[in-house]
Amino acid sequence: MAFKDMQVFLYGDSIKVNYTDKTHRYQARERVNWELPKDNPKAWGKALFPKGCTTILGSTLEKKGLQRYPLTKALMYMFQFYEFTDDNGEKKIGYSKKGAGTFWEDPANVSDGSVKMKQFTRDEALEALSYGSKADLRWTQKGADIGSVVHDAIEHYVRKSAGQEVEPFDIASQYKASMESAEYESDRAKEQAKEEADADIEQAKLAYNRFVQWWEETKPELIGAEDLIYSKQHNICGTFDGLLRIKGKGVVLADWKTSNASQSKDAGMPEGVNYQYFLQSAIYAMAWMEMGREEIDDLLIVSCRKDGGFSPIFASDLGLTVKDCINWAKAVIVCLRMMDVTKDALWKHGVENGAVVEKVKKGAK
Repeated sequence: MAFKDMQVFLYGDSIKVNYTDKTHRYQARERVNWELPKDNPKAWGKALFPKGCTTILGSTLEKKGLQRYPLTKALMYMFQFYEFTDDNGEKKIGYSKKGAGTFWEDPANVSDGSVKMKQFTRDEALEALSYGSKADLRWTQKGADIGSVVHDAIEHYVRKSAGQEVEPFDIASQYKASMESAEYESDRAKEQAKEEADADIEQAKLAYNRFVQWWEETKPELIGAEDLIYSKQHNICGTFDGLLRIKGKGVVLADWKTSNASQSKDAGMPEGVNYQYFLQSAIYAMAWMEMGREEIDDLLIVSCRKDGGFSPIFASDLGLTVKDCINWAKAVIVCLRMMDVTKDALWKHGVENGAVVEKVKKGAK
């Protein structure tokens, strides 16, 4: 996963790939003039816009639970309310913490324990509802921010362990610096982020320290870190976290993840590792070997969670070979390609038959 602008030359300098972090976009160009130096823009053909690995997976695979996620986070933020059916078919409904939630009175001010809802004017309720409805966005961004600083800290650590020169890195100062440059939906959201910063930093340190412990015990050899890959065959880009040589496993393509564990059987990630992570790594491995680099013997997801949980899981631990995962990934790529082709054809068919125009007219009334 890249967190900075990058430019690389691949396939014997016949392909130039740029990554722009601000827009999270890749751009690839094929060399059309070998007489000009590679730093001359005229040496390169028209821009291609490869899809990123996460875009491919996010556009194609299942999203169980995501439709309800914004509503669930809003209700949890405002009322600490939950309602779901567990894996045994038993319905669960209640409050996760009695009296907690921004729409309840402060339990400390209630002597008899009967906490009631706050009294709002219409304008106060509007502001509270608007802020609460965006709880999922704040929660997701917080997780991404913590994950980013953990990834950066790990990259610095593994490079330093391999004898590379790196700048000093401090999790707390980096996290606070990223907060200062971040864009917030409101001043209230920014203040909330500042109030929660110390707790977030502790979570990041916990995840990072578990990774360091594992690294020192496992003693892998670092072959590459944050390498950008490009598949000419599929026009796909991505950046993997680490390429390692591990005793008994061979050359291993690895990704560090900070996702929370889930006890939902549907989610299928009790150790914070989703099946899609292996597909993502398989695409990296496929492109890496297409580029003529080392043969990949195994895939590894290192789950260093913000609650201190830690799980390194190899594809081989699950009975999967690298070839299995690559074939699976190719099937997903074909699904996305056919989905795009069919959607475009349906739209064109609708335009030709007047259905799209009619729909616009109805919507304008």
